[in-house]
Amino acid sequence: MTERRRTPARDPAPPSRGSRSSSPPTGFPEAAHASSTLDDLFREIHRIVGELMPATNFYIALYDAATDIVSFPYWVDEFDVSLPPKRGGRGLTEYVLRTGSRSSPTTTSTAC
Repeated sequence: MTERRRTPARDPAPPSRGSRSSSPPTGFPEAAHASSTLDDLFREIHRIVGELMPATNFYIALYDAATDIVSFPYWVDEFDVSLPPKRGGRGLTEYVLRTGSRSSPTTTSTAC
């Protein structure tokens, strides 16, 4: 006869800043309802992401498939100025938009 061991269930500790969680942040819906402008919403998204992981440099990219243009309506960077809209290319931004992957590609890509 095989003996079974039972392990008591434990509640995981709440995630700390910078830890990865599989559950989505809860602040995004509230931010969407509370923000009166897109700029306010983007700043709030940046703040929420900054609570989850380092986000000193952060941008939001939008892709228009009809025109193949990537635009950057929100951009905060310590050193670089924002990018103007550009045609879709082979950069890291386009890789993420194209694949939906959070992982870096195995080949070297230029940022944005």
